[in-house]
Amino acid sequence: MRCPSSPISPARARSARPFESIGDSRAPQWRASRAMTRFTAIVPATSANLGPGFDCLGLALQMQSEFTVDLDGPPGIVIEGEGSDSLPRDERNLVHKSIRSFLDRQGKPTPDFALHIVNRIPLSGGLGSSSAALVAAIMLGNAIGGANLSVGQILDIAADLEGHPDNVAPALLGGLVVSAATGDGSVTALRMPVPPSLSAVLFIPEFSVRTKRARQVLPRYVPHRDASFNVGRAALLLAALANNRLDALRSAMQDRLHQPYRSRLFPAMGAIFEGALAAGAEGACLSGSGSAILALTARNHGEIGNAMHRAAVARGVDGRWMHVGIALVGAELITR
Repeated sequence: MRCPSSPISPARARSARPFESIGDSRAPQWRASRAMTRFTAIVPATSANLGPGFDCLGLALQMQSEFTVDLDGPPGIVIEGEGSDSLPRDERNLVHKSIRSFLDRQGKPTPDFALHIVNRIPLSGGLGSSSAALVAAIMLGNAIGGANLSVGQILDIAADLEGHPDNVAPALLGGLVVSAATGDGSVTALRMPVPPSLSAVLFIPEFSVRTKRARQVLPRYVPHRDASFNVGRAALLLAALANNRLDALRSAMQDRLHQPYRSRLFPAMGAIFEGALAAGAEGACLSGSGSAILALTARNHGEIGNAMHRAAVARGVDGRWMHVGIALVGAELITR
């Protein structure tokens, strides 16, 4: 399992440890010093599927949440940002529970710790908030327990717990990632090039869609012609991005495997796509299982965001839009 190296910001070069590759003997393997008692995992938002790449394509976005464990701090959980008024602050908290579960799985003792979460990723919007929390928990558990797991092992564990790798792989590696589970339970993940001019405009509705519900509306079987359609579009999408052919994205981001079925949960979806494309977006799709909608573009960010909002409001859906870049650096760990 391999992916190209990711750049690291000079400001963090000494303290941050990015996950750079998978399946490479040179991949970073490290054990936290016993003197280190404070660990911060910084994990980006992700958008899965990108239209035709159901459960195998994912893109990291420049919207990062931070998760800090302090072994010397008073036990407890502090949450800022998204979900600060709704997420649990006890053993039910996903990050806290997953750290303990990881340490138990590794046969390591679990010390008391203070957990501070700064959530910048909208919850239940198809932007990988739960994947970011899961990746952070495994990274932090790895640091606390000195498990010294490789990037590939961390990805395998995260994908197994999540059920599919399309969010956790770009969260770990950054950029555009193609991933698939293999027969032996491991995950192969490859980073692909993205044109530097490309960025994303997101429309985030006020309502959320639970992933479980979004999967329940999908049929067990699909027509062969629809499967063939998506294979062609997914291949075209990767080729268009690799060759900076932004003009091909409108067609390349079309889908027949999940978006038509999920539109039952979000009838305004098609109109929002049309609004984004009419305003100059290169392509548009449902982000993950929704409810967020992603438009890829190299221009007209404000016009596209406003057009998506107008199209949604005209059909009785309010929300907010934001412009974000592509995160070329994936998850990082800062130790103190």
